Amino acid sequence: MVNIGKDEGMSIRPFSGGNFGRAYYFDGIDDYIDCGNGSSLNITGQITLEAWVFQCWDGGVDRIIIDKLGSSGGYKLYLLTSQLYFAFQSSGGVVIPYYATPALTLFHWYHVAVTFDDTLTSNNVKFYINGVLRQTNSENTYDLANNSLNLMIGKKTTEASGYFNGFIEEVRVSNNIRTFTPGSINGPYSPDSNTKLLLHFDGNADDYSGNRNNGTVTGATLTDEYEAIPVGEIKA
Repeated sequence: MVNIGKDEGMSIRPFSGGNFGRAYYFDGIDDYIDCGNGSSLNITGQITLEAWVFQCWDGGVDRIIIDKLGSSGGYKLYLLTSQLYFAFQSSGGVVIPYYATPALTLFHWYHVAVTFDDTLTSNNVKFYINGVLRQTNSENTYDLANNSLNLMIGKKTTEASGYFNGFIEEVRVSNNIRTFTPGSINGPYSPDSNTKLLLHFDGNADDYSGNRNNGTVTGATLTDEYEAIPVGEIKA
């Protein structure tokens, strides 16, 4: 486990790299945020998941950003070996994972996003890193089903594992297909009718989408004192 601090050679000064002033730090052991199971989070058809992340440790296991995946449906955005993954559960009970290359670099800020449109049969899974389209996949067999599980930030929704180690901020879940450019990822974001969860983390874990999916924080620390390395360069 990486313990971020001056003894790790990282300077402490006002938080900057994610652009929004504050973020929650997750220790990779038992920190998470529970956003409940509001009906607005039970999304089918089209979905966009996005967040700003700063990973401090990988460890070769799932590191959850957003998770609402269960045995009957749902979705998940996570990192594994520092690569961005998306998984969803179909109504047929099949978990479908996809991932993007290249891998992300530890100790760098990234805006990460995935879109999935199960109304299409080709080029319908898209990964964006820092507003750049990095991977496109085609899923023409399975649909996106919903479930009754709570949405978690920083851990798996069904078990005490997959804990994220690092900083997360500006989380958004939408029930449409958003497009991104390097200029569009700067926030803070404003909600629209397709925004189903919007967490600015600017002082709390309240949901600014208007759907009242407010987060309950366990362990994660709200900080504005960490010197973030500037927005990351993708590995060649």
